Amino acid sequence: MTPALTQESRQVAVDLHRALSDIDPARWRTEAADGLRAKLQHVQAQLSSLTEQRWPDRGHALRERLLEMRQSLARQLPSEDGTKAHAKRQWLAFRHAVLPAYERLQLSLRELEIHVPTLRPTNARRSTLHALGGLSAIAILWMTRDNGMAIAVALPLALFGWTLEITRRRSSRFNYALMARLGPFAHPHEWRRINSATWYCSALAILSLTFHPLASAIGLAALGLGDPMASTVGRRYGRIRIWHGRSLEGSLAFVGTVLVGATAVAHLFMPQLPWESCLILALAGATSGALAEAISLRIDDNFSVPLFSAGIVTITASLMGII
Repeated sequence: MTPALTQESRQVAVDLHRALSDIDPARWRTEAADGLRAKLQHVQAQLSSLTEQRWPDRGHALRERLLEMRQSLARQLPSEDGTKAHAKRQWLAFRHAVLPAYERLQLSLRELEIHVPTLRPTNARRSTLHALGGLSAIAILWMTRDNGMAIAVALPLALFGWTLEITRRRSSRFNYALMARLGPFAHPHEWRRINSATWYCSALAILSLTFHPLASAIGLAALGLGDPMASTVGRRYGRIRIWHGRSLEGSLAFVGTVLVGATAVAHLFMPQLPWESCLILALAGATSGALAEAISLRIDDNFSVPLFSAGIVTITASLMGII
């Protein structure tokens, strides 16, 4: 692959990701349809120019994915006619239709070490499950006040998760049956990649084995409260992009939500601490969790956020002489 083809391929995928992100149900605006159509037509022109160039042998698979994306956009692009409600249905159907081609393009790019953002649709049920999972784990830690029960719960869950991952890699039929049942909660890319729930259970196991319950609880609050809030706010209101498709608005929502939640968690676990100390620990967990969520690309944020947040909280608490 030449540097020029690598850069052009990545740029067209990033431009496509931005356009498709605007079609998310949470942020759809009918008045933006004309601008969106112009963006996608520009992407089509980029794809046409890119796929008509001479490609080295190593890049043929990627060229096929780019060509598939070009053809999918040409077939599916909605017309300009119809009511606002009809236009919204058309655009959402368009997004759904081209998503598999985008996922295959992203996979081809990843195989060449070209990293572009995953397209994650709004999923209220997944966000709710996310929050409930984090709060449940915090509740177990609080009730036991040691890591023994957490280890007894987390290790079997992690083992079960990785057993499912190995099994579905060996059997496409099992993978289809499992993911079809998880459909309401799963992201499209999880059909072919390790499920976020497996990464979450793995993080739980590491937290229970290595961190103080207070640090673990704040790390879990960062994931369970901050990540769903960042996703919700970022998709609906996010306009200022920072890293890997993340928005400044979403990251600020992450910090604000976790700051409140983690302060309460710190006071719950150590009521003898002054509120100022609880706030400092919460701020350490919130900012480090938001940073991990924003920069995580090769590592699933369900794994990186709680571990990085708990690690920074542990360092902060040690410096303060708390743990």
